[in-house]
Amino acid sequence: MGDLFEKLKEEDCFNTLKKSYECGINIFDTSPLYGYGLSEHRLGNFLKSINRKDFYISTKVGRYLSPEKEENIDRGIFKGGLTYKPTLDYSYDGVMKSFEQSLLRLGL
Repeated sequence: MGDLFEKLKEEDCFNTLKKSYECGINIFDTSPLYGYGLSEHRLGNFLKSINRKDFYISTKVGRYLSPEKEENIDRGIFKGGLTYKPTLDYSYDGVMKSFEQSLLRLGL
């Protein structure tokens, strides 16, 4: 969902999540680092259509995102993603900032 190795179409991501859920998968793992927020954003868009008590989300903390110019972003193995730069910060404030940002991207 985070454009790992290749850029994915929004529709394909949504349909993959939908089919997974229809097959009984209701635990979803994501991270702020997957596409620099794109995975959480896509997952959140899908989960809007599902009752909150019917799914579980696992994400990572201590990795918050800051807006950055595209040319300054090292994407590594991600071929797409949002225009953010990750910062690793495992302090209390960093963990809480990461958690709050994830909730916003997930729409929770």
